[in-house]
Amino acid sequence: MFLIATLFGYAYFIEPNSLVIENQVIKLNCLQKDLSDKFVQISDLHFTSETKEARISQIYEVIKIQDPAAVFIT
Repeated sequence: MFLIATLFGYAYFIEPNSLVIENQVIKLNCLQKDLSDKFVQISDLHFTSETKEARISQIYEVIKIQDPAAVFIT
């Protein structure tokens, strides 16, 4: 029971409020020149009708700081 309660607590309270940023450098041999633009890919947002506007604003601000050429939502 404790394990189930712990997993539920993590899935309900912690995971929806976590924000992980990973930087990856991807080199493609098929490009003739270096592409130094930044791209942002975001996923697993799990927005619901209960999602606070402050949470959406926080995500927007983190993306804006990255100054990406494009944003991909998957």
